[in-house]
Amino acid sequence: MDANNLTEATLRFVRENEALVEAVLFILAFGESIVLFSFFIPASILFLAIGGLHGASGGNLLPLLLAGTCGAFLGDLVSYWIGWRYRHDLTQRWPFRNNPEWLPRARAFFDKWGIAGVVVAKFIGPMRPLVPTISGAVAMPGRSFVAASAVSSFVWSLVFLGPTFYGAEWLMRLRPLS
Repeated sequence: MDANNLTEATLRFVRENEALVEAVLFILAFGESIVLFSFFIPASILFLAIGGLHGASGGNLLPLLLAGTCGAFLGDLVSYWIGWRYRHDLTQRWPFRNNPEWLPRARAFFDKWGIAGVVVAKFIGPMRPLVPTISGAVAMPGRSFVAASAVSSFVWSLVFLGPTFYGAEWLMRLRPLS
């Protein structure tokens, strides 16, 4: 199978399984935002790839954005809850028990940036799940956290899906495969 046939088959698969792509994006964003799972999920890289494939296949960006945003937002809420629930013994739990420097670093980041830190942290891989956890541990007001998380989840999804989606879409119009 040559490269053009492989590309066409891949794009056809993406077109035929659009709902599956959205579910996968939701799960990736959700897992990437949860403190216990994020270390094993390279969601940002996969978002770039999925955005490009979806754009090249002629898909719609809005359902992808919604799936990524909702997954990241719900994952942030879980991390916030974990921080709040285990605030008194967070240092005794994995992964913090094995990496005691993480909590002070995340706390310093949170103290410096406050609510803006929730937004900024979404773009700093290791801080992405730690700042929501710290936000819960220090009992950041829920309304403030929810607002910051909703904004950051949407912007993160747009930044990691949009450029490759529109770039691939533009390239396909410029030079169709057939």
